[in-house]
Amino acid sequence: MSERWSTKKHALKDKYWCEEEQGWKARNQMEWFLQIVCCATALSFYLRLHVFAYHCRELTQQKQGDNMSTSEPVKKKFYTLYATNEDTSVCQETNIYKSTTSPPPTRMDRSVNKLCTIKWDTDIDLQSLPTYTNPLGKVFYELVFEIQMTCVAGSLDFAVYHNGKRQGSKHVEVDYETKA
Repeated sequence: MSERWSTKKHALKDKYWCEEEQGWKARNQMEWFLQIVCCATALSFYLRLHVFAYHCRELTQQKQGDNMSTSEPVKKKFYTLYATNEDTSVCQETNIYKSTTSPPPTRMDRSVNKLCTIKWDTDIDLQSLPTYTNPLGKVFYELVFEIQMTCVAGSLDFAVYHNGKRQGSKHVEVDYETKA
């Protein structure tokens, strides 16, 4: 995940220029939003949403290490910017990571491993979405969506919401990493 650059917080090797937002950002940042005790194995680990798309920024945050009961879902809101000339087929890929390190690292390191990838595709009328205008006046369509995680009966379940509506299973796929 990337976030606004701070000389006090980020390593110089993570600094890059974001064309869409016209500002300096830091890549490889880990913003942990949840600590859970896994339902079946009682292992503590951290999960973090990392969105790979044309461009994505997080809208809301939860306190690092928030505990989650076995039935209480956790939602995170994100948005992605699309150029006004892109087609209307949206395909988001969201990687979910875990770490057994406590406290979890603030940037991607060897203790962080991918748990799964959530793929979401749908046809959206981009022109119906709100717009974002960067400092140079370039306009982007802003797709807002949420990913919900629930721990049920010893497993993690994920769902994608857009405009407050859960996306159907034919449009959402979760691929878990397997050990080689």
